[in-house]
Amino acid sequence: SFRFGPDEADSYTTREMIAATSRFLKLFRGARSESRRTELLRVFRVFESRRENGRALFTGYYTPRMTGALRPRSPADVPVFGRPADLVRVDIADFVPGYPGPPLHGRVVAGRFAPYFTQQEILLEAKLEEQPLFYLNAADFYQLQLQGGAYLRMPGTQANPVYYGYAADNGHDFVSPGRRFSRPRDQLRAAADRDPKGFQKGLAANPRYIFFERRSGGPAGNIKQPLVAGRSIAMDPAVIPKGAPAFVETRSRTHRLRRFAVVQDTGNAIRGHGRVDFYWGAGPDAERQALRFRQEGRVFVFAPRRP
Repeated sequence: SFRFGPDEADSYTTREMIAATSRFLKLFRGARSESRRTELLRVFRVFESRRENGRALFTGYYTPRMTGALRPRSPADVPVFGRPADLVRVDIADFVPGYPGPPLHGRVVAGRFAPYFTQQEILLEAKLEEQPLFYLNAADFYQLQLQGGAYLRMPGTQANPVYYGYAADNGHDFVSPGRRFSRPRDQLRAAADRDPKGFQKGLAANPRYIFFERRSGGPAGNIKQPLVAGRSIAMDPAVIPKGAPAFVETRSRTHRLRRFAVVQDTGNAIRGHGRVDFYWGAGPDAERQALRFRQEGRVFVFAPRRP
């Protein structure tokens, strides 16, 4: 079921949500703009997702383009791994019906379920005995984990870039590595080149490690549909249903953003109500917009009215 509010009446079935999104699309294909608001309020209930201060916080993400290598090119390069063979996912709801929490990720050690290796154990202590998919400069690797995927090109190849996206994670909570990492990628790359070990220790302050896999096509969100620049947003699926139609009100550094969107992704740092990650697209322009984007605003989601 899809729950929008605290009451049982705020819960909807998959069939109801499919019917609602179909009506949403028909409305925008057929109604004149001046009548859409009236029709929206007639057909839908509107919920606002907000933080304790009554506002929503918007950040941005994008799809980077990077160059990887099959072997380390310098001490600043780190390994990027696919999903390890010994990574185990446990869904507690399989054992405790109705359990609301997320699944656990770990490994079996001496017959017991144990936490998986942290990012420090993987990057600095080399405890993961797997063959890396490829190597990246540590600054690029930081953005790869933060953005959840990237287009990768290997030196010496003429083929089109290949998209690598999220495959799994080690089950540890995301911890921000600090403000010094919130800089443009070229500045971060220079810092990683100057002090590889220090930069990697900074990365390891975040215990969460994301594993990647090669995918056909481009980035897809958590409803397995292609992301659309300027229309796809990420929110916390624990409080906002995946696939919900939404409306956002905020602004970028240059203009006001007031538009409809779809909740079709999630993110490590996107937790609770009133947290929105706005997808800017792929390439350098999208990167500049996303890295500079941190604004307050409002976000609304739509649920169908029942007869």
